[in-house]
Amino acid sequence: MGSDDLFKKRKGQKKARRERTKLQAPNRYLIVCEGGETEPNYLEGIKRKIKNVYRDRIDIKNMIDIDIQGTVETPKIW
Repeated sequence: MGSDDLFKKRKGQKKARRERTKLQAPNRYLIVCEGGETEPNYLEGIKRKIKNVYRDRIDIKNMIDIDIQGTVETPKIW
């Protein structure tokens, strides 16, 4: 009987370990879009789904007016 309890205990520990690894949040993602109406709607939906899964373990920030090199004309320096 004692060995049966040991098996159940080990099985429980393995299950807990598997569940811990499943709940890890992704490191970082940068999503950049130039649209003013459609893309933000899509991204808000993604944001809601991510927050439902990861709750307080992920921080989503909205940033506006990002100047990425090559997207805005800048004077050339020679």
